[in-house]
Amino acid sequence: MEIEKIFKDNTLSLTKLADKLNISTHIISQVINENLQKSFYELLSYHRINEAKNLLNNKIKETYRTKIETAKTEEEFYGLLNEMFFQFDVLHLGVFYPNMPDPLFELAGKEGGAGLQIRVIENKIVVITVKNNSPAKVAGIKRGDITLSVDGFTFKNIVEESEKYKYPPYNERNIISNYHLRAQYRTYGDGGDPLQLVLETMEGPKNIELVRTEREGKVILVDGVPPNFLEFESRFINPGIGYIRFNTFAPDLLDKIINAVDELMDTKGLIIDLRDNPGGFFQVRKALADKLALNSSLLWSQDGERGRNDVYLEPAEKTLQRKNCGVSRCE
Repeated sequence: MEIEKIFKDNTLSLTKLADKLNISTHIISQVINENLQKSFYELLSYHRINEAKNLLNNKIKETYRTKIETAKTEEEFYGLLNEMFFQFDVLHLGVFYPNMPDPLFELAGKEGGAGLQIRVIENKIVVITVKNNSPAKVAGIKRGDITLSVDGFTFKNIVEESEKYKYPPYNERNIISNYHLRAQYRTYGDGGDPLQLVLETMEGPKNIELVRTEREGKVILVDGVPPNFLEFESRFINPGIGYIRFNTFAPDLLDKIINAVDELMDTKGLIIDLRDNPGGFFQVRKALADKLALNSSLLWSQDGERGRNDVYLEPAEKTLQRKNCGVSRCE
């Protein structure tokens, strides 16, 4: 079927194939079922879909080969590579490169902030948390206030910037997460720098100017990865209820995360707050999952050139032997 590509015949049927091969339909059906675990029509669809993908991929290759060969700048070259990955439906792969102009990278490493968390909810930038004794708290900003602009940056600007700088995985969840980060990071800057906010509040519209103060944490620099500012906190929020929050799964935070879980292991409840945490290093995520796992189970699987690679949870000697409560649900 692959050599002659008879699946291209729109009138092909099991009977027609049997006549062509001069054997019975029963034998053909049995061979396909036993050796390929497919029905005749499933096999037909499989080959037709693959042929369509190959034709599309060849067209994409030819289109991008010309574009990439004529790219005049580093930004254009790497931008075309990311665009090509997206067109190929390679949803887990992207390219970061030196001096990438995305403003998100520069803002991520800034050490000043206003003490508020904002998120994009139903196409609006909403204040969700205001820290005590922060510039935002002193200015009277409240949870639920709508942020119309952050230093002149609006929701429309967030969408435009996110469209310009796409990063894997290319799915709806990651797109929304990208919106959150672009809104939040606009509140960051150098300590002592002003921050202009236009808000829609219960009392009416407000124009507020704050002065950023130093954030608690540190900047981490890893070769080939944009700078990031590490935030971590561990505390009791109520008697018997532990709370852990960190903004990325970074190796520099691994010991703190595991030690905090150990210290709060015997509390009545433990909240691990992952809001605005975009993810990070797989080893760190697995180490935390191992601390929370009750038994060994499949965590991650991938098919590659060397075969299938399965990664299983390895429960620690002491794990949380009760419901683990997160910020949005309990399991």
